[in-house]
Amino acid sequence: MSIGEIRKRIEAITVQEHNELIRYIQGFAAYPSLAEDYLQEAYYEALKSANMIRNPDQLIPWLKTVAKRKALKEFNGYYRFAQSSWPLFHSDSLSAEDQWIAKIVITNYLRETMKRFPQRYQKIIFLHYEERKSFLQISREMGISVSAARQAHHRVIQELRKLIIKEQ
Repeated sequence: MSIGEIRKRIEAITVQEHNELIRYIQGFAAYPSLAEDYLQEAYYEALKSANMIRNPDQLIPWLKTVAKRKALKEFNGYYRFAQSSWPLFHSDSLSAEDQWIAKIVITNYLRETMKRFPQRYQKIIFLHYEERKSFLQISREMGISVSAARQAHHRVIQELRKLIIKEQ
């Protein structure tokens, strides 16, 4: 495809598919607000690589892949930072102030990581860990079943475990 054809296809995608692409990329971004930036970078890469794109029907999956890789690369950088800070929690030689600072750093990182999950999952985790509410209390507050609250909690924990295992 020529650059002109790619540009026209990208313009059509921004009108028809842009919001769906943003939602997809937010699922992989360390900061969901950066999904737009990743998608714009993917559009730019498509324009630069126009001669490599043979089938216009493959442009959307191609954009998703490029943007997802950019998001995951940045996310993994944040994760490695938090992982390298983790030993600070287990060091007896740190002062109380340094342990407190380390806890803030890790807590902030985990809060940012949680932003990649759906809002209802974030709320369940917040209510359970920050407000120390039981799954019964959460279910009543959110208008869902107790099992739905437990399942959402389980899914988040499983995803976080996968991230940890992937990085080790």
